[in-house]
Amino acid sequence: VLHRQASGSSTDAGDDLPPTDPILAMNEALGFDVCDVFMGQIRCAEGPELWTALERVFRNLPAYRRAYAEDHEPIVGLRTSAGSKGAFAFVRFADATLASTAVRLGSVMLGNGKRAQLRRPRQYRPPANGSAEPLDVGALTAPPTPTAPAAAAAAAGL
Repeated sequence: VLHRQASGSSTDAGDDLPPTDPILAMNEALGFDVCDVFMGQIRCAEGPELWTALERVFRNLPAYRRAYAEDHEPIVGLRTSAGSKGAFAFVRFADATLASTAVRLGSVMLGNGKRAQLRRPRQYRPPANGSAEPLDVGALTAPPTPTAPAAAAAAAGL
């Protein structure tokens, strides 16, 4: 289990109060939070490599850089495991917006050149008021604009 916590942070006394939303209560009973994301198809990747790959994606996302302080950590926890269908991880993001953004991305490139899947845990149910709105990921998912010579070559069938 990898777990980082910003220095000087504290827990709220209200953190132990039960959630009022029954869906949130169910997610909590299953061990899930609105900040959790399932990461599948990680093959032989280690926890630190997964953490680095995700952190790199968020730090390169213009919407993240605009919305969060430079020293903000997007990920607060990561636990890896292996099951009958391969290795996987659960990632806890700093907030629900970042978790929704990871799900919107759908996958992340690992250092070994393979893509790891990002989605909500199978038993997760969105809260009654809906999931948090994700950050704009268009800058990372938009296809590159071809240069004029490349576009001309493509049009010519080369």
